[in-house]
Amino acid sequence: MVNRSVRIVNISLENFKNVKKGSISLDNKRKDYKSSILGLYGQNGSGKTALIDAIALLKYILCGQQVPAKYADYINVDANNAKLGYQFRIKYEEYSFDVWYEFCLGKTEDDTSVNMDEGSSQKKYKAEIFDEILSYAFVSKTEKRRKSPLIDTHTSDVFVPRAKYDELVGLDKEKNTDLLVNKKFIRTTSRGFIFSREMINTFR
Repeated sequence: MVNRSVRIVNISLENFKNVKKGSISLDNKRKDYKSSILGLYGQNGSGKTALIDAIALLKYILCGQQVPAKYADYINVDANNAKLGYQFRIKYEEYSFDVWYEFCLGKTEDDTSVNMDEGSSQKKYKAEIFDEILSYAFVSKTEKRRKSPLIDTHTSDVFVPRAKYDELVGLDKEKNTDLLVNKKFIRTTSRGFIFSREMINTFR
């Protein structure tokens, strides 16, 4: 039987709801239990609900789904955008991969919403996912690789590093143009680019 598992081992939040900056480790380094977390507790306003909302937001993005507009209101009132980061540990036989996924959450005016109250001038907003970074490191019995970026969308290109782009996507100029268009379009639809259907189909 193949031994494999995927777990979230760390979550970091910045300017998300009432959390200005904080992180939580879900990794039990003292004993090799199958599960490290039994429960979550803390004072009111300590960030428990923010953590649950951050996990729910991650689910939307990993599934390539549209992030609900309510998340645009989860950005701290003193900031223009929020930054969220997740660290996963993937174990497959003798290999152990650490994968980091980070992104910024912003908000923009929703031009597609129709306000039924003609007398109201209240603006409606939708969520934006941008500046996504996917990094990895791995360890095996014979090899070890430090953390390095696999996909970084914080660029005017599709993503960097260029060597990784050429390896994953290739040198097709038409495909490159399509991805650039998709990258801009996906941002307007409140979805993440890295885990979008368009991106995954390109890798396939």
